[in-house]
Amino acid sequence: MDSMVPAMTKGGRSFKGAAAYYLHDKRQAGEAERRTAERVAWAEVVNLPTDDPQRAWRMMATTAMKAEELKAAAGVKATGRKMTSPVFAYSLSWHPTEQPTKAEQIEAARATLKLLKLEEHQALIVCHTDEPHAHVHVIVNRVHPTEGKAAALSNSKLALSKWAQAYEQERGQVFCPRRVENNARREQGEFARDPRKSRPAYEFTKAAANDSMRGAFIRAEEKQRDAQLAAAGRAMHDSHGQQWTELKRAYQASKDRLYARANEEKERRAAEIKEQFRPAWADQFRRQRVEQRRFQERERSPLGKIWNMAQTLRDPRLKAAERPAGMLGVVFGLFSGTERATALQAAQQQEQQALARKARKALQQERDRIHQETKRQADALREAYLRQCGELREIQARQQAELRAAWQRRNAERKAAFAPIRTREQNWQRLEELARGQGQARGQGLGRQRDRSMRPK
Repeated sequence: MDSMVPAMTKGGRSFKGAAAYYLHDKRQAGEAERRTAERVAWAEVVNLPTDDPQRAWRMMATTAMKAEELKAAAGVKATGRKMTSPVFAYSLSWHPTEQPTKAEQIEAARATLKLLKLEEHQALIVCHTDEPHAHVHVIVNRVHPTEGKAAALSNSKLALSKWAQAYEQERGQVFCPRRVENNARREQGEFARDPRKSRPAYEFTKAAANDSMRGAFIRAEEKQRDAQLAAAGRAMHDSHGQQWTELKRAYQASKDRLYARANEEKERRAAEIKEQFRPAWADQFRRQRVEQRRFQERERSPLGKIWNMAQTLRDPRLKAAERPAGMLGVVFGLFSGTERATALQAAQQQEQQALARKARKALQQERDRIHQETKRQADALREAYLRQCGELREIQARQQAELRAAWQRRNAERKAAFAPIRTREQNWQRLEELARGQGQARGQGLGRQRDRSMRPK
């Protein structure tokens, strides 16, 4: 099996029949139909408003039936013969040693659709697993979904051959040198096609039938081993991602608990400090009530007013700006009861504010202490997290190195397993080249005989 082998099938008229074949397993002897789909790995829908392949082929059939209506709506002349084979199908096959991903297979299929100018057409890409090599089938609706015109497919086989050659060259390994040779001859204007199998090649293939069967078993076994190692790699990758997610989640949860405890501690200490200052507030409240009552009692007599005046002048609680200034202020303070009451009220407010500042200072000191302790614990927590990150990174690096080493061993094992197959293919190619040379020699001999027979006697 060469790498990237495009194979076209004969056009068909039934999307239902194509879907019954490509979207299900092959029918067994005596079966009218087969509904199982174990060989279908996945199906990709192109240019259709659905992801369901069963709905997709029905939409493609509807589009094909309405081709004339689409032409009329798009203003396309309804000329030429009516198309009877709207179904176009071809396959793309990779070499058994290659393991293209789903994305790579879809990309290759879409590239060939664009190559054949079918990128706007409805299509269905189906991947099968019933062969030891990776391959996909592309089922295309030849009817354009908006214009109703049938796609022209002339020279599609040659176009796909050149594309396959370029595909191999871009990937860095050419599995089919004969195709490169034939395409080069075609570019020189020569007619090139693979000749029929010669007798020596036929005998060689017949003699190597058992080896071919063994080769199929080897391909299947190697593919299974590759799949097992690839599955282990995917599991390791998923596990690594989960480990990082869990580590980050645990770190974030620890930080959340730390700051939550800090906030709870601040609230608790605030309540305790408030309780500690409760007696001082109560004592201050009682003293100020007594002071106000005595002030009002003294205000009833001239001598008491003078006493209140003196108290106002020497009250240490009052700021300088709040004391009566100069003789005018003293006189006013002496004869104004309102001024004396205002001064007493200001003095008591200053006392209240002083006690409030003392309480706030005590609370702020506790908050600063809790903040510093929380910061210390947060720094220690981050150091532990970074240390765990480094340890996890080292563990995962070792596991990744082990996986790379396993793939190197797997590649060497695969190469050794496929060595007999490659030798057989090379022998077959040499026999084909020998047969081609013998055929050309016979053709040249016949040509010389014809020349001699046509010479004038």
